[in-house]
Amino acid sequence: MIATLTSYFSSRSTTTSEEIHVKWSNSNYSGVILNVDESCLGSPVRAGFGGVIRNDSGFYLS
Repeated sequence: MIATLTSYFSSRSTTTSEEIHVKWSNSNYSGVILNVDESCLGSPVRAGFGGVIRNDSGFYLS
């Protein structure tokens, strides 16, 4: 499985890159929302994670 995932992100990939526009949506929720993401790759495994907190207007909270 790691080899398969690595092949998707290989610099030798022959696929062309495509620009994708992403828009944040609060889904009509009134409150604060925590968006998180994580990733791990390699041997030894390198891992990382992060998150942002936004209000219902999409503004980052500090």
